[in-house]
Amino acid sequence: MKKRILCMLLVLLFLLAALVGCKNEAPDTEDSGKATDVTDATETSTNTESTVNDGDTLPTVDYGGKEYRILSRTTTSYEFDPEKVSGDTLSNAIFTRNEQVRSRYNVTLAIDETPGGWGDMGDFSEKYLNTVQSGWSPYSLVSAHFSVQMTCVVNGYTYDLTDIEYLDMEKEWWSKQFYEDAQINGKFYIAVGDIAYTLYEYMQVVFFNETLANNYIKDSTGEPIDFYELVEEGEWTWENFKKYSLAIPHTTEDDYGVILQGHAARGFITSCEISLTEADTSGAFPIYSFPEVLPLRTTTFGDDFLDFVGNNAQVYFRKGGISEKDATDMFNKGSVLFYTQQLSEMVGIADGLQTGNSYGLLPLPMYDDSQLEYHTVMRDSVSGVTIPKNIKDSEFVGLITEALAMYSYQEVRPTYYDVVMDGRYMVNEQLSDMLDLLRRTIDVDFIMAYNSVLGKNPYSLLTNIYEYGNGANFTSNYEGQRGGYQSDLESLYKFFGVNVK
Repeated sequence: MKKRILCMLLVLLFLLAALVGCKNEAPDTEDSGKATDVTDATETSTNTESTVNDGDTLPTVDYGGKEYRILSRTTTSYEFDPEKVSGDTLSNAIFTRNEQVRSRYNVTLAIDETPGGWGDMGDFSEKYLNTVQSGWSPYSLVSAHFSVQMTCVVNGYTYDLTDIEYLDMEKEWWSKQFYEDAQINGKFYIAVGDIAYTLYEYMQVVFFNETLANNYIKDSTGEPIDFYELVEEGEWTWENFKKYSLAIPHTTEDDYGVILQGHAARGFITSCEISLTEADTSGAFPIYSFPEVLPLRTTTFGDDFLDFVGNNAQVYFRKGGISEKDATDMFNKGSVLFYTQQLSEMVGIADGLQTGNSYGLLPLPMYDDSQLEYHTVMRDSVSGVTIPKNIKDSEFVGLITEALAMYSYQEVRPTYYDVVMDGRYMVNEQLSDMLDLLRRTIDVDFIMAYNSVLGKNPYSLLTNIYEYGNGANFTSNYEGQRGGYQSDLESLYKFFGVNVK
């Protein structure tokens, strides 16, 4: 098994993507709107000359001070504006990235802010519509909540990125895997990548309390289980996740085996390779559909998940959701073993965990030990970037957008990982190894990508059944929703010029 996992890691591409999985019944109230607090003791530099030249094949053009204006959601404008970042290290990296582009192309970078979270979908979509109806767009790039952006895509407000010169989704600063999975009929309208570093912050992970694990989770000889060894051996599975969660006694209101945060809980669909669709691969590109009969693995997992979260006192999965701060405060009391959450919450854990406790970091589990690889998913509020369909100069926009993405890969990405996360919060070698694994295994699939525009949000089916009391049987709930899912999927294909009937 060890050799199998090692071989898998050696051949994996460095995949970066976004995860789409937000339910449509309630706003995403968990977008804190705060940049990662990255203040540290590392000496920083204001030198704006890049020290790397990875894959730079872009031409250098003097645009004579031409403006490139970005419309960013307010809560994540720190991805582009260094003054909005807490801490000098990452702020300097973003400043350097921006200055590289300004000086090389003699352009002016401007940033406008607008509400662009899940609860702002209607207003954001209207603002985007007004932009594309107002002659030439004042914005070269739009960055906001991925699922909110996707509604603007299917309404026809955005440019097909495959038609824009200089944009190269095969480059390492874009998520190539997302590009391959999300394009339909050769068309591609929204991208994720290093240009917006919520890509890193919003990876869904499992935090664990090492102190609690050492006290309660033992092997057959009475020795504490080494969770990192489980991951390495390919034995960090759904069954073990459940077993160890239920090993923690629920003796007080603070004692839990696991706190499940909704976005991460949906990620088990991907991490355990649970299929909700089938694909016809006989043509030039896959055509997906929702089958009348789901695979046995899918229905078995669905019912098992609902039983686990609904019938065990050791599992905290609050109906209606829970904020990051409240959930992290619960974990920090030191009486919860596992906590599924986005990576950026490591800041609150490192700074707030009760004295005498230490934390660890794991990927979401595999289904069983026959699965060949781990999969790391993104929450759907990761920043997706689009280009309005009525830009005046697509060549200019393409070149500057590509340059921003490239310099983000060279400047921002290594600073966030190597200096900020690894330098401050990865307090031992095992944590650092887990961070490397998470980066290598970021994954997305077709239904995750288009979840928010498929009516009842199929990727959220499991958590919605639990949270909204639609009964405990997974199969019957799927059968009741399938017709709507399929109809919405056919409408999506129609937008892309494909008739699937």
